[in-house]
Amino acid sequence: MIYYENFALLKPSKPKADFEDLYYLLSNYLYDINIDKVDIPDGTIQLINHSRKGKTISLDNHFSLGLENMLINKDQFGRKKLLFSDQVEFSVRDHLIRLSDNVHVIKAGTVGFSTRQKEVYLTNARMYPETNSQNFPTINWNIQLTIPEIRIKGINIGDLYFDQKIAADNVMISSPEIKLYQKNKSTKKTELKEISFPLPDEIESISIGQFNLNNGSLKIFSELGNQPYLLIQSDLKMESQDILVNNNQINNKTEFKKGKYTAGLYNFLFTPKETNQQVSIEDINFSTSEHHIVMKQLNVKPKTQNTHQDQFEMQVPILSMNGFDIDKAYRNYQYFFESIVAEKPKLLLYNNAKDSIQINPFKVNIYSHFKSFAEVFATKNLRVNDATLTVIKNGQKTLQDNITFDLTNFRVDDKPSSGFLHSADFSFSVQNIKRQDTQKLYLFTIGDSKYSSKNNRFTAKDIRIIPTLNREKFNAQKGFQTDYFNGKIDSVVIGQPDIERWFDKVELTGKEMSVIGLNMDIYRDKRLPFDERRRPKMLQDLIKTLPYPIQIDSLKLVDAKIIYTEQPPLGDEVGLLKFSKLNVSLKPFTNMKSSGTKIPDFQLDGRATIMDSCQMNVRMNYLMNHPDNLFTANGTLTPFNMRILNPVLEPLAKVSIRSGRVDQFRFNLSADRTQASGQLMFGYNDLKISVLELKNGNTKESKFASFIANSLLLRSKNPRGKELLPDEINFHRDEKRSIVNYWWKAIFSGIRNTMGIKDTKEESEPKADQ
Repeated sequence: MIYYENFALLKPSKPKADFEDLYYLLSNYLYDINIDKVDIPDGTIQLINHSRKGKTISLDNHFSLGLENMLINKDQFGRKKLLFSDQVEFSVRDHLIRLSDNVHVIKAGTVGFSTRQKEVYLTNARMYPETNSQNFPTINWNIQLTIPEIRIKGINIGDLYFDQKIAADNVMISSPEIKLYQKNKSTKKTELKEISFPLPDEIESISIGQFNLNNGSLKIFSELGNQPYLLIQSDLKMESQDILVNNNQINNKTEFKKGKYTAGLYNFLFTPKETNQQVSIEDINFSTSEHHIVMKQLNVKPKTQNTHQDQFEMQVPILSMNGFDIDKAYRNYQYFFESIVAEKPKLLLYNNAKDSIQINPFKVNIYSHFKSFAEVFATKNLRVNDATLTVIKNGQKTLQDNITFDLTNFRVDDKPSSGFLHSADFSFSVQNIKRQDTQKLYLFTIGDSKYSSKNNRFTAKDIRIIPTLNREKFNAQKGFQTDYFNGKIDSVVIGQPDIERWFDKVELTGKEMSVIGLNMDIYRDKRLPFDERRRPKMLQDLIKTLPYPIQIDSLKLVDAKIIYTEQPPLGDEVGLLKFSKLNVSLKPFTNMKSSGTKIPDFQLDGRATIMDSCQMNVRMNYLMNHPDNLFTANGTLTPFNMRILNPVLEPLAKVSIRSGRVDQFRFNLSADRTQASGQLMFGYNDLKISVLELKNGNTKESKFASFIANSLLLRSKNPRGKELLPDEINFHRDEKRSIVNYWWKAIFSGIRNTMGIKDTKEESEPKADQ
């Protein structure tokens, strides 16, 4: 049995415990002690040290000790030779080590070292707080560890004992179980950062060449309620090189000075106490040498399902966070990255609430999700590749899109966000958008839509309008004459849109909107009955009743092509009318009041090629605040051969133009919701027609009817003299017909007057409509 007690106050020159004291105890009897080998297999040792600060550290354990080449004399003093021996084998059982926070202790089943093996080891170690410590009520985190084995290899035992420094080649910790209990709620924002593992008071620094932690487990609890609540659990693995750790004696904090770390968390599960979300991650890997964090299979989902509240689920197969500055993160709670990339995430939104709140990404503040561990979270670039966004409402999928977006200079801190999702610049791309109308008669697709805040430009490409039914089934479902659409648009471009205004007020505003490369086929079957209940809107009313407020300086239709085909009530052939190189400009395009008083009037300018032969030019001015929707129009047609109209006249009007040429065609008119009036200058010559009739299913010329029409009903030319005079445009709108029908019928009233065709409306409404 060995008993030794040291009083630092009584030893001003050497306050620490020193084995020289053993020599002075024996020096009256022995001046030189030389023993080849000492072996104590089962002893009892009691060491008590009283520091100058009044702190007492005691050791009272069973021990084993082996010494080789033990030499004690005055010449050995100051040589930092442990127990005056060349080699020492030492171990104690059930040893208690007190840590620097004066609360936590480590109790080990066995603690030992070997100078020959250059090894220190602990087995069956436990770390826990002493609840009777006077500092226990002040700590924020209660730390509990269970470690089956710790081995420190390649260590200089003399440096450990004499200089309180651990310098080792390798440290290996096997299968530790780490449990952290949040004992007190911190008033600081970065409460998780306060978790620190204290070192023994006697250790000043730790230097390790290689560190390995295998098969660990981590659990973090909150003790703020009636019973501990499990917040985080994970398996743990860690490797590191060239570590330097200091024990700050002033604030009793463990400080990591340098080192390269590779850490892995597996089967990570985070269940916040205050929110109905649960986060799981299959694999988290962090490397200081490569400066990145990689997460695999990140999943966020509700802890419990609620069909009355909005909820979301998120899956991210790979999340890569690159260029991580760990020094700023550790020292200043500031997390800076060069880039963050999320690959193919899936976001599922359940739109369960009756009144779902519109989220404004320019005002959203997500700092609350970061403040527990970071003062600043920032990256130069945040990119999300090929994300899938799905919205579920009332159990039905209402939206599914694939989105890619970039955020530049993304920064989250305690200041209000001043950009789109805390970023200075952003861009996004949505691929393969698909939508259906409420009746599911059409599928609308967009191949790719993009926006960049740097050039402030939105582009949507490869837009298609695809009917879900063929013509026969479509008409059977409708039951009335209805236009059947099928077509595409190369692109839609909006220049300088105010994106922030859209998210703030849901108002679409911008400088210019261009619809480029429209190619549309329109079909109508006149064999079906006409819907007498329909009341199409005037153009002004159509703009006023758009689903969103809109304010575009200029709306342009660029290089469009429209083919209209119509199945007549009798006969198998369809009539065809083609418009190509169609360009339209509408300025301004808005349904919003200017300065809060009136909606601005707009001007429409258009030009198109009719049947690949005739150029049409038109200008229209619309009064948006007129009670009767007043508008004016004037236009011209370039000279053309009238035979180009046969594809539409022969099947629909049963008339074929044999000859005729238009030399001049100019019109101007004024119209409102009920009446159009104006003048037409229509000059043509050599007009001859054939009147067609159906016999036995075949279309043939009726020679007698043709003779009567050319001789008595039609004027073969205009003017008959030298001067071309205007004819009157006068038409009363049929409110059941479309606005395009109104335009055409108004002009046709002047054509009819010029050609001498009598108005047969009173005699037969269907003929007048034809």
